[in-house]
Amino acid sequence: MTRKDTMIAFRNETTGSRRTAGMKALRAACVVAMIGAVAGCTTVKGWVAKLGTGDNAHQPAALTAITPSIKVQKLWSRSVGKGERKLGLRDRPAIDGGRVYVEDPYGPNLYALDLASGRDIWKKQTKLRLTGGPGVGSGTVVVGSVNGDVVAFAADTGAERWRAKVSSEIISSPLVTGDTVIVRSGDGHVAAFGLADGQRRWAYERSSMPSLTLRGNASPVVASNGLVYLGYEDGTLVALRAADGSKAWEQVVAQPEGRSDIDRLADIDGDIVAGPDGVFAA
Repeated sequence: MTRKDTMIAFRNETTGSRRTAGMKALRAACVVAMIGAVAGCTTVKGWVAKLGTGDNAHQPAALTAITPSIKVQKLWSRSVGKGERKLGLRDRPAIDGGRVYVEDPYGPNLYALDLASGRDIWKKQTKLRLTGGPGVGSGTVVVGSVNGDVVAFAADTGAERWRAKVSSEIISSPLVTGDTVIVRSGDGHVAAFGLADGQRRWAYERSSMPSLTLRGNASPVVASNGLVYLGYEDGTLVALRAADGSKAWEQVVAQPEGRSDIDRLADIDGDIVAGPDGVFAA
């Protein structure tokens, strides 16, 4: 081996030794850091534990005693099915003339119950998946289905009177006003039918709908001024004339804002309340 070869070999051995020493130092530093982290966790745990003891604890405010002004007594209860499960509905009973009308989406059944006792007056097998809850008025019960069926029944006997069809699922209660049935479908369209024969009288279509909306539709309501109020997914409240479906006005209640579809959610799907001096929507 020449002198040059010897020098090269010596330098390589020296470099390898330095690398080995560096790795050992790095490992030692990691061990020290881990020990410090564990000790730190123990310290933080002790701090957190002390927050809930002694003078640092926030005591709940004392409850105010309430003296009931009325006494609520349960008159009756009963089951009418297994509930809506994953349909995301707002089924609710309708009360009219001493009777309660309620539907079972998975029955599929429509019930008329005695308001005082809860006993069956009649029960109807519709062979449809009913959604949204029944609407009732003028001796007629009207229901909607997940496939857009509109069906009317005699309120006293449950006899079917007529059927009609709308453009999409119905997940809000039909509105019975005078001699007209007004139905709002999931795609935002509104249709009016004659209460006696089910013939379509007018239709209202809303062209633009957000790409992302909450599951649910506010049921249409009518005021004494003859206007029907509807809430939409873009945050707009619309007033239609019940007589012919023409739009009287619309008002933005919630302005969609934000960069994403989730940020811009502004659905009006709460219960709309129409009073003598105004209308309330959320």
